[in-house]
Amino acid sequence: MHPHSIQLFDPQSFSYTYMLVSPADGAAVIIDPVFKQLDI
Repeated sequence: MHPHSIQLFDPQSFSYTYMLVSPADGAAVIIDPVFKQLDI
């Protein structure tokens, strides 16, 4: 089985966050390239 992928866009940092979910057991991982968000 292939993991389900969810793509989220954050317009403030102009970046994408990804969540991969295993359909077998529901385990998930989040891939977020933004370390910290700054207020400007």
